Amino acid sequence: MKIYILRHGQTSWNTLRKLQGQTDIPLNENGILLARKTGAGLRDVPFDRVYSSPLRRSLETARLAVEGRNLEIVIDRRLEEISFGTWEGREFLPPEDIVGEDGKKEKFYFISRPDQYAVPPEGESFEQIIARTGEFLRDLAAKAGREAPDANILVSTHGCASRALLFNICNKTDIRDYWGPGIPANCAVSIASLQENGQWKLEKTDVVYY
Repeated sequence: MKIYILRHGQTSWNTLRKLQGQTDIPLNENGILLARKTGAGLRDVPFDRVYSSPLRRSLETARLAVEGRNLEIVIDRRLEEISFGTWEGREFLPPEDIVGEDGKKEKFYFISRPDQYAVPPEGESFEQIIARTGEFLRDLAAKAGREAPDANILVSTHGCASRALLFNICNKTDIRDYWGPGIPANCAVSIASLQENGQWKLEKTDVVYY
């Protein structure tokens, strides 16, 4: 089995540098274009199944990436983006600041120091998103053994969720290594294959087809 982990296309909140989390923001025009170009770049991959986060930006990206193919998109909530709780909609200022409710900058170690990240009220931790994406991968591996060992699977998800998948695939244990090369570009694709021993092997990271 081979999986193609696709981050969603661009949204208006991406351009405004707002924390989206699980807020359901659709693709903008450029995001639609990127998804279609990525689908064209993947046209020679014979996908057998498509999984997507239920959030519109991910689901729209999946639909556009396999446009013209007779493929059902299976929605799986384990592929949702990390929740920022009450912080969703706030402006993110790299490398480690966020605009607080009073308009002042606050330290936000989500990217630069994930081991020091303070979970927002009603939000989700790195450990939680790693756990749910890891469960998704284990279920996928079990299904491969029973049904489709040679299947090609498209997994449409989000920036942080895609890195959680790679954290599991690479058997990482240190949250400081969470982001690897950084936040993936919109519609970047990482590819991993399931080995005979049941372990995943990362083959390519953040391939861009546009």
